[in-house]
Amino acid sequence: MAVEFNKSQTKQLQKLLKDTPKEIPKRTATIINDTTKKHKTAVSKKLREYVMISAKGAKSAISVGSKAKAPYKLSSSFHIKATRRPSLKNYKAKQTKAGVTYQIDPKKKSFIAGAFGPKIVKLNKNVFLRKNPYSKGGDRTANRMLGSSLKGPNMWKVYTKHKLHSWSQKEIRKELEFQFDKQIRYVLEGKSSRGK
Repeated sequence: MAVEFNKSQTKQLQKLLKDTPKEIPKRTATIINDTTKKHKTAVSKKLREYVMISAKGAKSAISVGSKAKAPYKLSSSFHIKATRRPSLKNYKAKQTKAGVTYQIDPKKKSFIAGAFGPKIVKLNKNVFLRKNPYSKGGDRTANRMLGSSLKGPNMWKVYTKHKLHSWSQKEIRKELEFQFDKQIRYVLEGKSSRGK
């Protein structure tokens, strides 16, 4: 999703800063970059209303495009990684004697018998389930082989399931307006102090 000024905002900024035209691209880039950064945090918080993922886990699924840079590039973007599934360790995974408990649904906890990993630093605290659960008399080497670490739900699917695209558009517009006013005040206050 693009983060950029509309024509009306661009004209308004040009009018307000007509005495300092060199400030226009610089302030535009700052407004866009600050808006993008704030929206990444806002999306992370919104996703966590629907799934019990950590802030770090939610943000790991959100990618921000290259920053706006005056005077040549005056836009930025963000998107949710469609193929990224955060590790189950981001869902309050805890080791018990019988396996691992975790929580994706805000209303209830889940359990995987025989799983392990949340306490093992060498495994980066990821959650695993052995390919061949141990049984007496079996091949101990085969029993100890690890499969892939277990994952939680795809954040892109959570985002689309709850129709957050239109919410994002509204939030970006609101944040752009806030950052716009902030930068205008900054420039005008600077002018005022220099004029004293």
